[in-house]
Amino acid sequence: MSVMVSLDAFDLLEAALVAERIAVIRSVLKSTKEFVDGVSSFERHYIGALGEVAVCKHFGVRHPRAVVSGGDNGVDLVINGWKAQIKCRTYLGKDPEIIFKTLDYFKADVCIATKLESATKIAIVGCISRTRFRKIAEQKNYGYGDHWCVPETALDDVCVITENRRQEQAIQQEITA
Repeated sequence: MSVMVSLDAFDLLEAALVAERIAVIRSVLKSTKEFVDGVSSFERHYIGALGEVAVCKHFGVRHPRAVVSGGDNGVDLVINGWKAQIKCRTYLGKDPEIIFKTLDYFKADVCIATKLESATKIAIVGCISRTRFRKIAEQKNYGYGDHWCVPETALDDVCVITENRRQEQAIQQEITA
């Protein structure tokens, strides 16, 4: 089910530039969130940007370089017409999950889960629609407040994003024909 994406030097630089822009804007605006694990704003955003760059590379879409001072409003990328939120994790332990602080934080059509395998390899683990996430998510607390979680084992293969969009387009063509 996972798709492995290899990142080259240009991909790594792209992720670093995006992460640095976000970190600087958050610092200037004093909007940096405090996290319990001591990971810097740059590190956290670099990991996320690596996931985004890998997904872009896999789907053949361009990574949006714009950094908005108010955030991306929960939409990282648009892939085949789907608004996508990318989650990239470094956790390699037992029972990984997709985690949102509140159900309202999942604003895109679909969430794509990625995993940092090495400095240059990102696994695209799967995806889940916002509707399905809301149906099956369970509230859990791992010591930093209640969050909504879905196990990665419940994710769909990322090819669903392409296939569902093709089916929708075919239906739309039939309706307008």
